[in-house]
Amino acid sequence: MHGPTAMKPWLQPFGMSLADGLRYFDKMVNRHGCLDGRNLGPQRAARMWYVTDEVYDIPGYYGTHAGELLGPNLYYAAATQALAELAPVARPQDAERLTARARRIRTAIDQRFWDAGRRRFRSLRDADGPVPHVSPILNLYALHLDVAAPARLPDLVDCLRTDFGLPDAQRRDFPLYVGNAFHHLISQCFRHGLATQAIETVRRHYGAWLDGGYSAEKAARLKGETFDRRALGRRDLRYERLDQLTVELLLGVR
Repeated sequence: MHGPTAMKPWLQPFGMSLADGLRYFDKMVNRHGCLDGRNLGPQRAARMWYVTDEVYDIPGYYGTHAGELLGPNLYYAAATQALAELAPVARPQDAERLTARARRIRTAIDQRFWDAGRRRFRSLRDADGPVPHVSPILNLYALHLDVAAPARLPDLVDCLRTDFGLPDAQRRDFPLYVGNAFHHLISQCFRHGLATQAIETVRRHYGAWLDGGYSAEKAARLKGETFDRRALGRRDLRYERLDQLTVELLLGVR
């Protein structure tokens, strides 16, 4: 026996767990239908909103923000939609309510964050209204998580093509190292007819490391090295740059 009916014993506990997790965030929703930091319960600063290190450069995004942030709302919309799709099997009594809620959250994101002039989602809103900051990575996540309305897809595909572009041969900090953003970019390029850009991005991003000096001998020698983790920690590198350093060490190009 196959299909959702056969999976019901597995899906029900999963659906209940997901619903329990979302219940915490449901309390943070404001009158517009978005998560709002002003309704946030006690937490460790900066633990809730991490999406990518790029947000450290967005004023007001790091820590507890008194307003609405695009990143958490994208995840909230995607999780609610996932629960709505599970509901007919896992939580049939809640199916209609969850479907309506997922639709409301996506509509709220579109109304609260879409910048019609720049044709991108804004990164955040504060007490004074929308903040004129646009993050290519957050717009990538809106596309990857299927949160954006169909009418927004051409503009978000244009974001893949123009806002990201291609890594430069001399640029070692193409901002897509962690959080699977690089892989999401590649998959969305393939999905939306930008296969040439996807292949060239992979070639430039990884090929430069390999062309820069990888060899089996260097990799073998690296295995015998020891590293001072405390000293590395004192370099105060952000997560993504530290991940990049680790990859370069593993490839033997450092």
